Amino acid sequence: TAIYGSSGLATATWLNNLTPAAVSGALVMSGNVVGDPLFASTSASDFRVLKTSPAIDAGLDLSAVGIVADVAGTPRPTRYGTDIGCYEEAQSARVLNLAPVATSSEAVLGGKLVYDGGLPTSGTLYWGTADGGTDKNAWQQSMVFDPVASGQVFMTTVTVASASTYYFRTVASNSYDEIWAIASQPFTTYAGSAQDRVWTGAGADSLASNPANWLDGIVPQAGDGVVLSSDYPADMTWDSAAPGTVASWSQGAGYTGSVTFETVYGESGFTVFTITGDTSVHGGVWTHKANGTTEANRLAVGVGGNLTIGADAAVDVTGRGYVANSGPGKSGWNPGLGGGGATHGGVGGSYNAHHAPRTTYGSVNAPENLGSGGGNQNASNPGIGGGAVKLAVGGATLLDGRITADGSSGAAGAAGGTGIPNQFFRAEIPLLNTVDSVNKAD
Repeated sequence: TAIYGSSGLATATWLNNLTPAAVSGALVMSGNVVGDPLFASTSASDFRVLKTSPAIDAGLDLSAVGIVADVAGTPRPTRYGTDIGCYEEAQSARVLNLAPVATSSEAVLGGKLVYDGGLPTSGTLYWGTADGGTDKNAWQQSMVFDPVASGQVFMTTVTVASASTYYFRTVASNSYDEIWAIASQPFTTYAGSAQDRVWTGAGADSLASNPANWLDGIVPQAGDGVVLSSDYPADMTWDSAAPGTVASWSQGAGYTGSVTFETVYGESGFTVFTITGDTSVHGGVWTHKANGTTEANRLAVGVGGNLTIGADAAVDVTGRGYVANSGPGKSGWNPGLGGGGATHGGVGGSYNAHHAPRTTYGSVNAPENLGSGGGNQNASNPGIGGGAVKLAVGGATLLDGRITADGSSGAAGAAGGTGIPNQFFRAEIPLLNTVDSVNKAD
């Protein structure tokens, strides 16, 4: 909340507020800002803030409880984060770097214009062997894409040297302001010749980054293919220390293990695993790490070529969402009174009047969130919410197997919250395809 000219504030929990003077006596205080909110015009009751306001990017992200726009319908956040107050900075753009895909000689670099500020907007891609930050003159190469609209991807293929480290960053520009992606993205090009690498799982752990788990002791690099077969059915964990990009993926029908991708929510870290070519999963399971009381882990894989999920294979994130009694759709639990079913895209069942179901949350058209946990205290049957699956496929998709994101069952009438259902499986970003609607200017 942005407050102007207030005094005599009551004792309360006081989080991420903007006040003209310091507040004392609050029970809990965190993330508060003191200063002039710089409203557009208080005399005209125009409480939108100027782009120099301390309210910019200083608010709380409430997307997990379904608040994804301000009172005027502007999406939240714009720029880098949610603003304090009922209005978001409406004309500010928001741009993200896409995960780079690099071989020994080429790299596919790009960005996504999340929001154009309602104004004609261009996107520019900068790259080079040194991180230029937000100084345009410090970058070695650049390419302009004009115009770019909200939701559009802009990308290009660039020539690179082998065994080298590069950086890139995107920026969105309109008549209101110039907004850079939140940070530069480093990537390292592949050094050797491409080759299929065979998983054995013979090491002391299940980590893909451990050379002892691969035939010949070589961890796959960006130009290599990954092979899992019936000869070595051990489970695999593709951890963040392993390369984030491979050239192809072949998982045979005789493979019976599980592959756990440690991909996470957010704009930094291991947010997506990329397979630049074709992917075939004919046996075994893909899944992600379990979550706790916060939304941390999901399965996010980008496929540049075709994706096949065979009849004996599955993408299964059942019971990988919020644990019992947590999440925005949790129902709660009282000893002797039981608990209710959790809510997500549909309203959970109510066990009794003490546990009325919560309102639904998340997006209907593009669901992103985990399923909430049901009301339960039974450790052996906890009612955990369903996980989340995000697959971006550039080519054709053949689904003969199953994609499941159900909540797990819970005792005492406390069912797990529904996770991302099968219809979330969708081709989202053509990772290697040219975006015809974006004009490229040299």
